[in-house]
Amino acid sequence: MKKALGSTLAIVMVFALAACAAQGTVSEEAPKGPDEALIQQIDAYFTMTKDEILEQHGPDYEVLSAGPEGVCDGYCYEELGMTFAFYPDEDALEMIECDENFKICGVGVGSLFSEIIETLGENEIKETWIELPIYTAFVVEYRWGATDYNFVSFDQDGPVDSLWIFQRPSFEE
Repeated sequence: MKKALGSTLAIVMVFALAACAAQGTVSEEAPKGPDEALIQQIDAYFTMTKDEILEQHGPDYEVLSAGPEGVCDGYCYEELGMTFAFYPDEDALEMIECDENFKICGVGVGSLFSEIIETLGENEIKETWIELPIYTAFVVEYRWGATDYNFVSFDQDGPVDSLWIFQRPSFEE
């Protein structure tokens, strides 16, 4: 049953991604943020095991270092623009790293913060750091469903370098 649900959600995700990509940006009248089907699919990944995700998307992946410090094993599906990151010897999905092939309503890696905010809704650009405090970064975070979507850039006025998706801790409301 779980596999059937995962397969169904994968099909829905493909259609949702295509619809958002075709949409480009969101007009003033349209609701901000991604399609609910996309949110549900991303949330579903965090309930799946590594084997279930790999079975759903097939063997066409590359294994590489993933995660902010590269400590995770990443299973990169280039056509999806997604790398599923797992700690070594763990079966639970830690995070999803997205590249320029993955877009949420037409924005993602390579987009400017101004484009992301215009498309996905008003949000604050926060200053932070990656790995060490000397490596300044900027992030715009959105929370949809049970996940956090972090658009990260090393230049506040430059394009987004990374999109990281994490499951929100269950103790948060």
